Amino acid sequence: MKDTAEFEKAAKQLCPEQQQEAMRNLVDMADEPEAGIMRQLLAEPQKPLSPKQQNVFDKHILPSMVERCSTCPGFSLAGAAYCETCAVEYGS
Repeated sequence: MKDTAEFEKAAKQLCPEQQQEAMRNLVDMADEPEAGIMRQLLAEPQKPLSPKQQNVFDKHILPSMVERCSTCPGFSLAGAAYCETCAVEYGS
């Protein structure tokens, strides 16, 4: 099991546009209720989440928005084919 604190910290540094891109990359692979929450946020980003939805977002969705790079200690956007830290481009 991965230590989610590091992933949460990295994901909190994403701007809203990067969070949206990460959710678009993840939504089709996610289980419920995470997928439903992501679909809601993608369709209506200004609509607030319920406390229960916010908890799922904070504990499960947010940490999954970033992935550890395979060649450096940095993080890249989930589903992205490029690491900005070390300039590695992954296969598509």
